[in-house]
Amino acid sequence: MSTIALAVPAQNLKGDEITLEDRFLSCKEVCGFLNLARATLYRAMERCEFPPNYQISRGRIGWLESDINEYKQLGYLKFCNAYRAKIESMREEVKAA
Repeated sequence: MSTIALAVPAQNLKGDEITLEDRFLSCKEVCGFLNLARATLYRAMERCEFPPNYQISRGRIGWLESDINEYKQLGYLKFCNAYRAKIESMREEVKAA
């Protein structure tokens, strides 16, 4: 699987500024919180149907807790409708760089 880990942004998907209260969740934490299998999570990411992960440090990725909470609050379909285009454009910017 070739998902792209993005650089840590200044804002979450909703556009709120990231603060010190925001934390990054590991894959294990995200899967446990949402009751998803790891493979399901990465398949959804490949289709831009799940919040992107970010490169925290060398060899370490994580998901913003606020993005995961937004996903859980909206549900799968509403999240896809609201954020798919934004996630696709974020990925294209990384590929172009």
